[in-house]
Amino acid sequence: MMVENNDKKLTSLQVVRGIAALLVVFFHYRFFLKDNGAMTPDFWEQLLSPGIIGVNIFFVLSGFIIACSTSKYQKGVESFKLFAKNRILRIVPLYYFGLLVAFLLGGAMSTFHYSQKIENLISALTFTVYDNNVSPHYIDDSGMYNVRWTLNYEIYFYFVFAVCMLFRSRLTFLLVWFISLTQIIPALLGFTPTLSVSGYHFDYASYGFFTNPIALEFVVGVIFGLLYLKIQNNIREHNYLKYSFLPAAIFLVILVYIRIISPFDILASVIIGLIILSLALYKKATSRFTIAFVYLGDISYSLYLLHNPIGSAIFKRVDGANHPYFWFMIAVLSSIAISHFTYRYIEVSLTNFLKSKLP
Repeated sequence: MMVENNDKKLTSLQVVRGIAALLVVFFHYRFFLKDNGAMTPDFWEQLLSPGIIGVNIFFVLSGFIIACSTSKYQKGVESFKLFAKNRILRIVPLYYFGLLVAFLLGGAMSTFHYSQKIENLISALTFTVYDNNVSPHYIDDSGMYNVRWTLNYEIYFYFVFAVCMLFRSRLTFLLVWFISLTQIIPALLGFTPTLSVSGYHFDYASYGFFTNPIALEFVVGVIFGLLYLKIQNNIREHNYLKYSFLPAAIFLVILVYIRIISPFDILASVIIGLIILSLALYKKATSRFTIAFVYLGDISYSLYLLHNPIGSAIFKRVDGANHPYFWFMIAVLSSIAISHFTYRYIEVSLTNFLKSKLP
């Protein structure tokens, strides 16, 4: 979804979305950079593994965008239904298309020969979690369509935000909900409150999922989104914020690479929120980004869902130990190309068709 400001996209945020998608792609594809059949070299591991921060960027950006795009929604059931319908149409159809692709490329009917794969497939079909030993995923993070774990959190956040539409103060409800679930209730149950995405070890995966502090990343995004709405028309009073995105980005990269913070730390989320706010305010930044990067943001959802099955399909059919960098680039470019067609002919067309058929 795109932020709107006077009916114009904040295309600088589309660039952020595109960069986040690329970071996740590089994070997953680092395993394909093999040297003569050996394990992933330490250099590529150290360089590309922080790319998981792309998920944090997605979560904060989602909160920011939702806060901005719903600012004119009135309190009530109609707003609840409209928001829920738009989110479902935006997320679900392409999700199931991506699941079908992953299923076909990942063994198809052979899946039903293994109980663990069946459990994983059922989880994917129903947006549910089942593995309490893998946090914050709560699914098999090496299994088919493993990127879906973030969609579980997205849908959870959208549901809670839809409920917010029924209340006058959405931020108050949001804060009470997520602070209660991630801090207060675990404390009452005997856990030491934490902001770590390792979360709390419950016997049931669903308990761990709903109490995992990673959900606070969305809240950070909402807070920065509301701040943007408040100051966007008085930017001269906050001129310094327009130019803070570059030093903030450099600061974040340094902190992550020297391991003072991890990609999922709440401090990382706050810095990401500041970067997004700065880019939203600095409208001249739009003209400084190439069309290619903006379009990469447009196709980022397709790219995010499809890059793993595409990459796996390519490297299963070639000897990745020979010319690994060549095949790495082929996998990246193939994922982008296929995502282009998926976005154009499935994501946009199918969403518009469904919107035209639903009341």
